[in-house]
Amino acid sequence: MKKIFCWKIWIPATALLIAAFSFYKRSSADMEAGFPVKSLLPAYSAGEPEKIILSWKDTRTTLLFTETKEWRIRERENHLADTATVAEFLESIRKLRPLRRAVPDDRATCSRLRVNPEESEPEKIPGLRVRIYGKKGILRDLTFGIGYYQNPADRGKKDVMPDGRWAGVVLEDGQKVIPFLSSSVLEEYHPVPGRWIDFPVFENPGQLVRIHFSANSGEWMIARLSPAEHFSAVIPSEKSMVSQQKLSVLLSLLSKRYPFEVVREDSAGELVQIGSLLTVDKSGMNRKLTFFTTEKYPETVCCRVSGEYKGSDPAVRKSLERFLKERAGWLYVIPEKLYETIKTNPAGV
Repeated sequence: MKKIFCWKIWIPATALLIAAFSFYKRSSADMEAGFPVKSLLPAYSAGEPEKIILSWKDTRTTLLFTETKEWRIRERENHLADTATVAEFLESIRKLRPLRRAVPDDRATCSRLRVNPEESEPEKIPGLRVRIYGKKGILRDLTFGIGYYQNPADRGKKDVMPDGRWAGVVLEDGQKVIPFLSSSVLEEYHPVPGRWIDFPVFENPGQLVRIHFSANSGEWMIARLSPAEHFSAVIPSEKSMVSQQKLSVLLSLLSKRYPFEVVREDSAGELVQIGSLLTVDKSGMNRKLTFFTTEKYPETVCCRVSGEYKGSDPAVRKSLERFLKERAGWLYVIPEKLYETIKTNPAGV
């Protein structure tokens, strides 16, 4: 009876030990495969960030939050940064969640995933480093690999979005990185200062009633009596038909991010005016871009921003103020191909 009792106890106990060991081995394997690590990125509030540094090799952008509640770019003489872009970026970083860790997490793995902030060997590519600071110190110190992660089952398929991007948490000494897979790709954010500039975009282009381009080589003008009507050609020929496709391309360009850099006018060297674009909306507000070739930037086109409104509507005045805010003394740099699009007559002449 004692032997039977011992066997009844020993067999279940042995089975329990085997199950526990199997669970431990399975858990270890899961950790090596990289299960979620919730505590890898400590939480912080949306209002804490005061400084952002983005860097990759020798390229660097520093964004500073000022007492006037505005973000500015240190590398561009504190030119205004685009608030919406910065806010979107900060929210993406704040809500970043690791899906799983990479194992092993040694320097060789980080080099392969391109999440080391620096590399001593020239053939190895470092990751984009993002540092976000608040009053109490650093809130995030991250790197983002250049390559994206895709589920093995989706590899080779066409039109499949990446499942994530390899990233890394940089520890305080800067020598150790913990690599992890992030669900956010974050491919639209770059360490180039020009990417963060607050550009003079044309708001509500659907309200325009006149667009006039003038240059030494010729001019064109299209106009309409109200925004409810279609544009008609005025100069050089009233018989020409306005292409809605060409007009849509022009208006879309002006209402988004057509420049790609900014320079001080007094540092651009000799300016040679090559054209101007004047728009007038139904309120009577006009916005103007005057285009130049410059001595210092011969392969690009620069534009000076100006505008005028003689009415009293406060909403229109605010719109013009946003367009002109702190633009004096700056030239906005446009690639020559974009300038060719801007000067193209939508009436096709």
